[in-house]
Amino acid sequence: MKFLKSKSLAALSLALIVTLMPQRVDGASPPKDPFANFMQMRDYASVHKYRAINKTLYFQKDGQSGRFERKMNPKRINPYVNSQIYNATVSLLHGKYYTSTSYMPKNDTIPSRVIMSFSPAEAFALSGSTAFYYIFYDEKADLYNSHLTLTTNRLWYNDVSELNKDHAEAVYKAKLQNSIFAIFDEKEEKQIFEFVFSEYLKSAKRQTKDGTIRKKKFGNINVVMEKRTVPTFYFSYVRKP
Repeated sequence: MKFLKSKSLAALSLALIVTLMPQRVDGASPPKDPFANFMQMRDYASVHKYRAINKTLYFQKDGQSGRFERKMNPKRINPYVNSQIYNATVSLLHGKYYTSTSYMPKNDTIPSRVIMSFSPAEAFALSGSTAFYYIFYDEKADLYNSHLTLTTNRLWYNDVSELNKDHAEAVYKAKLQNSIFAIFDEKEEKQIFEFVFSEYLKSAKRQTKDGTIRKKKFGNINVVMEKRTVPTFYFSYVRKP
């Protein structure tokens, strides 16, 4: 048996490392520190609304002013809430689009929550014209005892040709999938994405009537889809993890 030359062996080792590195759907390798260029990120992320410390996002108590010392409480309904918020935010970051992650304190009957959205630009996020958005709750929400909701508004803006295909421009579909994969366990992530996208597509093609409710279970996750103009998905645990 002949031995590989050291140069060839090094090249092979490098190829193996590259192959084994986790890849996002959009083809970009996860950055080592996604917030390393914090000050340069303001054009495409709401970094002025939080601070990233040890892979946890800290917010101001009232969501607008004061010290960045508020994080979500993992002891209430979702023990993974802080890692899910961090990982999903990172999965959505894109220099040519806008990722908004912000905290809203409890008011009246609405629990404190983190709202995360993906949009073509900041102006779209501010006006509510987002492609999709998540709400992570600190306590159970009124509807379906959910700890997390996802609303899919529209996954296309410019490329009209996509209307004849799946009503989704590649980047918005990829980011939706990336974020779902960042939030849920790898055993259920693919099935959850397929269910979410299938229901989005039915709605976009006007095949689902307003008021339609569909329920699914994926492992320890209950999902309820309710369409009110656009689909909203309500996630809750079958058993508290």
